[in-house]
Amino acid sequence: MRNGVNQLAVITTVSAALAGVSVLSGCDGKSPTPPSSPSSTTSNSSATQPGQQTVVMGASSQPGAGGSATQPGLAPTAGLTTMEKSYMLPPSATQKDAHEGLTEQEALAQSRIMMAGDFDRSLPLERYSSMGFPSPDLVWGPSEYLAAASALKSMEDVPQQYPRYGSPNSGKLFARMTDDANLASLRDKTLPLEARFSSATRLTSEFEKVFAQYNRSSRPGSLLDDETLELADFQIRLDVDVFNLIRESAAVIPTGNPARATLSQKAKDLQIQAMAQLQAYFKTYGEDLFYLPPALERFSQRLEQHLPALYPYLVSSDQQTVRGVLEQIINNAKDEKVKAATVKALAALPPAKTPESTDNEPLK
Repeated sequence: MRNGVNQLAVITTVSAALAGVSVLSGCDGKSPTPPSSPSSTTSNSSATQPGQQTVVMGASSQPGAGGSATQPGLAPTAGLTTMEKSYMLPPSATQKDAHEGLTEQEALAQSRIMMAGDFDRSLPLERYSSMGFPSPDLVWGPSEYLAAASALKSMEDVPQQYPRYGSPNSGKLFARMTDDANLASLRDKTLPLEARFSSATRLTSEFEKVFAQYNRSSRPGSLLDDETLELADFQIRLDVDVFNLIRESAAVIPTGNPARATLSQKAKDLQIQAMAQLQAYFKTYGEDLFYLPPALERFSQRLEQHLPALYPYLVSSDQQTVRGVLEQIINNAKDEKVKAATVKALAALPPAKTPESTDNEPLK
């Protein structure tokens, strides 16, 4: 920390910022639901709509006969063959005959695999600029995420046209949403701590709106498994930065100052919320109907890269749970590539804390 830092400014900023931090709240244990706050979530924003599957596996609802991707005024099947159109719906009687010996869910999963990745309905990059999306050539901060969330909201009836991961049309724009460069200013210790903490709080609030838009827009025929898991990985990285800022702030707040106790409690709350969010992400591995092996393999690779930085902030019991869940994912994996990538993610974790370790205190 640079000499001359204004401790009062840090204490005031941190206290005010933490009061609004909802980095990992809103998780119901069923889905990778992004953090929610009163300013960014309406009373019915998380409700599953008729015919809509919640994004993360583990959800109890399944698409029924009315689960078409078609929305009023939308023709998402334009240009598709009859067979391609049929894959956008749950299996018909004819399809069941074609999948003799499979359960209805297995047949739908097979149709999902045949459908996945073959029909990129996103728009040419220049179209997104006219719709209000910020430039993918610039580093994004809170205001850019807010603009992107607003643009996504305006086109939520056509989620097939959302920017997509790896798309020749829109992949550059989606990549900007999850670019690590967007977090660089939070880590730049040449900038005032209070400014970085305030920026982290605002960035969290606006990013969660983008995450929420993808999360609730995934549905049969326009599933966003790649995008949801890429955004989940960005959330993990952002959470690590917030934890780091909390610890950095604690280092300049004198022992005995009431702000330090408040900071410690908020850090403990984030530990609980971070674990709940991870458990929701882990459930996607059991949802092979809506999460295909390539997306899960890639997410395991992301966990190998970024979970080791979050892991030390978890309490010892949660660290053991994470290890146990990853081992279970490995044992249950049907896809060898997913299994191999998850083995590497588990191996990358640092040693777990002991229950009596003082490292369970997040500010130390």
